[in-house]
Amino acid sequence: MRDFVVSPGFAGLAALLAAVIAACAVLYASRRARQRFEQQREQQERRQEQARDDAANALAWERWQWVVDTAGIEPAASEGATLGLGPAVTLELLGGLLRDAERLGDETLAKAVAVYQEQLLLVLAQQAGPVSGIAGATNKPASAHRKSDTATPPQDPETPSAVTPSVAVTESGGGRRRR
Repeated sequence: MRDFVVSPGFAGLAALLAAVIAACAVLYASRRARQRFEQQREQQERRQEQARDDAANALAWERWQWVVDTAGIEPAASEGATLGLGPAVTLELLGGLLRDAERLGDETLAKAVAVYQEQLLLVLAQQAGPVSGIAGATNKPASAHRKSDTATPPQDPETPSAVTPSVAVTESGGGRRRR
């Protein structure tokens, strides 16, 4: 045994053992470095995605503010101006904003857009005239200053009404708000 310890074979075996230990240490270090790099890359991707989402949310809120500011102003007829956006464009923009808010997961913006859209539809319905003539509800005048010229035809009890109002719409003399 003493001869083997001092032989070149033992030296070769010790060198091989040292190389295996060194290789294991290098593999372990490289594996830890790769894991650390992947964690940093994933963290950076999450930050970039969050930044994109934040930018998209900020843009959606900016668009929302622009629509509210632009669609909420109706110039006076005496000024000879035209409508800012018009109801069709405003409703289309609100629909797009609602889709964007839902896609981004911004519930607050989605609810705000949905409520504004409903309010705009109510204002448009008020501006269009009384709903009672369409629904066939009563023969009463629409307001104190406007009398109905024709009586509302009675509905056939077997024919269901095509329009069922879910909310009573009251007529206002003001129309859309002015700034």
